[in-house]
Amino acid sequence: MNDLPEHHLYPIDHTVHGAEKEIPDVRTVVHLHGGRTEPESDGYPDAWFSKGFDKFESF
Repeated sequence: MNDLPEHHLYPIDHTVHGAEKEIPDVRTVVHLHGGRTEPESDGYPDAWFSKGFDKFESF
């Protein structure tokens, strides 16, 4: 269950790659440790989703 907050707890530097103003401040990336997973299916830093899957980016 994704129970992320609506707003980030800390200030965000929107000039850093991956923290642009066009994308949600609070989002998550799925990654499995210890699994035998092909690299293309093992979580990618820019493949994220927001609370309730309202917004997402996939590669």
